[in-house]
Amino acid sequence: MKQSKVAIYMSCYNHEKYVTDAVNSILNQTYPNLELYMVNDSSTDETGKILEQFRDERIHYFDFKENTKFAGASAFLQKLIKNSDADYVACMASDDMWREDKLEKQICFLTEHPEYKACFTWDKIIFSAERNEYRGNKDYSHKENASRFDWLYYFFCVGNCINCNSMFMEKEVFFEIGGVNNYYLQLADYRAWMKLAERYPFYLMKEELVYYRRHEANLSNRQLTMAVRSVNEMYRIYREVLLPMERSTFRRTFYRNLPYMDCHSEEELLAEKFILLLGIHNDYENVALQAAMDIYFDHCEEDDFILTLKNKYYFNVRDFINFTGNGGMLFFVNQLFNKEILPQTEKFNGQYSPAMVLLNAIDLGKVNQATLSKYRYSTLFDLFVMTRGYEEGDGQFRRIKQKMEELRDRGREDGGRLRVLFIIAETSKWNIENGIKELGVDERFLCSVAFVPEREKAFEDSERKIFEKMVPEGVRCVDLYNQEEHCLNFPGDISEETDIIYYVDCLDDHYECGNMLAGYSLGTDHNCILRRDLYENMTRYDVLSMMREIRVYG
Repeated sequence: MKQSKVAIYMSCYNHEKYVTDAVNSILNQTYPNLELYMVNDSSTDETGKILEQFRDERIHYFDFKENTKFAGASAFLQKLIKNSDADYVACMASDDMWREDKLEKQICFLTEHPEYKACFTWDKIIFSAERNEYRGNKDYSHKENASRFDWLYYFFCVGNCINCNSMFMEKEVFFEIGGVNNYYLQLADYRAWMKLAERYPFYLMKEELVYYRRHEANLSNRQLTMAVRSVNEMYRIYREVLLPMERSTFRRTFYRNLPYMDCHSEEELLAEKFILLLGIHNDYENVALQAAMDIYFDHCEEDDFILTLKNKYYFNVRDFINFTGNGGMLFFVNQLFNKEILPQTEKFNGQYSPAMVLLNAIDLGKVNQATLSKYRYSTLFDLFVMTRGYEEGDGQFRRIKQKMEELRDRGREDGGRLRVLFIIAETSKWNIENGIKELGVDERFLCSVAFVPEREKAFEDSERKIFEKMVPEGVRCVDLYNQEEHCLNFPGDISEETDIIYYVDCLDDHYECGNMLAGYSLGTDHNCILRRDLYENMTRYDVLSMMREIRVYG
């Protein structure tokens, strides 16, 4: 059987102190079938002489006489790899190192789990400087596994947390997403991970297999140039990744930010993307506003788009004219220099959140028993988070929640049998048959049960079939788990046809169910059945508080 080959590329510039360690950590890998493509990008120190001394048939070495600012060298090496017979691609910075078993662990995992197209790892920060300092959290890469949709959400709304040197990807997929385009000098890997998550699931190994070196050169004071470049690159990324994103991926990724259960046209999908950009809260929020302006300018003469914004999101031309003068990339100058170069103006972020859309709809009398199920539960959740801590905020939330419950109850008066869904953690010791009886669920109810795995187990083989044998007669089993994507689904038929949901021991950080609240309509009651020890140790404060406001059975 042919042994898979790994191609590693590395661009080197002025790293004479560290490049020997970097190259040796590659050549000494326990997985031997590899090729190293490396370029000396016209270093002005002894880097080139050091690289020339390596004698290994697996090395392809090139010496550039003119510096390409890393981007040209990286593109050159990736073109060589594209035409090679390699099966996988990895990359290395010339001042970092790998643990000797990195490649072996990653190739074994992808071989055993072909549904994943890439594998990353945690890193360990090492210091080679007089000042033992690091900008940010040293454990930034120490994240849990997540579905590709949750990764995509994190990348867009929070930032990057994956070390590029930990990448191990199928070669075909690597070039399908355009590789790691280092003409995006600051955000090349960030962009690549977004494009990957948009299409394929990937896995994060929770082991420190990469040594990420911090030293004087990469701690130097170049923040201004880097910040400006990052803004320009992020603006491009918002446009090229978000705008063409197909509907199912977009809605599954950003359901927390969407007030409505569904969209039925391309104009509505475009309006959702526009509203999403208005509400992004991170270091690039003014860049997101600029991208939102572009959408509006590009489609301002299309009546269907403009009417969708006006009728569903209460955004009209006056709002647009207002925010074109009060936001965008120029306002990044204020943040960059921390000066009053531009006047402080009204912020638009949050004005078109699910909560605000819901409140506007209530004020206009558009939320009633007939329209209740059109709204996602995230609208109510978002309202709770928004009002928590404000004077009279809790009272406002309770009034709105009571109105929702009254509308829901009115719609059920002659609705026949109530449809109940129990979402049960696979680790729960809850007795299904006795529990259902104790809750008074009888022949008046249509009862369904879904078993859900822990987040980490969702990326392995789940044992739901074993649990399904425990379901009493007359109770239907529902599968919410998508084996191909390794995540929970939000199927519209289940969401819209469920009157009451009971979450059994599955709302802590080990499960996706806390987020699942947003996947169901306001026409659904949510209830929480928890072991007392689990309830007391929850860390998802917002979800826990939300469930306290609904019902909690201890």
